[in-house]
Amino acid sequence: LLEIVGAVYQTVVYTAAAISLSLVGGLIFGLAGSTKAWLGLTFTSRTIRAVAVTGLVLVRSLMTILRSVHEIIWAILFLQALGNVPLAAVIAIAIPYSATLGKVFSELIDEAPRATAETLRDNGASLLQVYIFGLLPTVTPDLLAYLLYRFECGLRSAAVLGFFGAPTLGYYLSLSWGERHFHEVWAYLYALLTLIVLFDFWSGAVRQRLTTRQDT
Repeated sequence: LLEIVGAVYQTVVYTAAAISLSLVGGLIFGLAGSTKAWLGLTFTSRTIRAVAVTGLVLVRSLMTILRSVHEIIWAILFLQALGNVPLAAVIAIAIPYSATLGKVFSELIDEAPRATAETLRDNGASLLQVYIFGLLPTVTPDLLAYLLYRFECGLRSAAVLGFFGAPTLGYYLSLSWGERHFHEVWAYLYALLTLIVLFDFWSGAVRQRLTTRQDT
């Protein structure tokens, strides 16, 4: 039982570390990949506008590439490069999740009301100020709700990466399977199921509260 508790704890820790990095990357991608965020820029020529549009296309293409590669593939690459260290598993989850969060964040920003952002832009606010004070506050409840969903996905990803050596639930599950201790295998599966169900109920309650506050 202590081993199960320790494995669950490690799974949550790996997930929290990966999602924290993903949040930073997602916010950066959300800014760089949002057409509405460019309201803070003033284009003085067609050349500058063309460069900006090209940069936007490149950022969105990069997000597509990063999220198209599964975290297992990233884990194999980073385990070869860094060895069996916690950072390899964390980065393997963070890279595709950053791109996914960035895509969703940029779409939410593009669909957000633009009155506040335009007012800030007209009063000389910079791109960063338009992004932080004019766009992010209007979509924060939706961003948090989706972030909780990605955390739930991250729990499963962290558990799976245990098969590659990360000390999460998957690692202990693979050891028990290899030793043919099937009662332990079921115990770890039940622990993972319980973790996902509990987090699902908790995150659902948080999302419901966010939605209620947004409606009011």
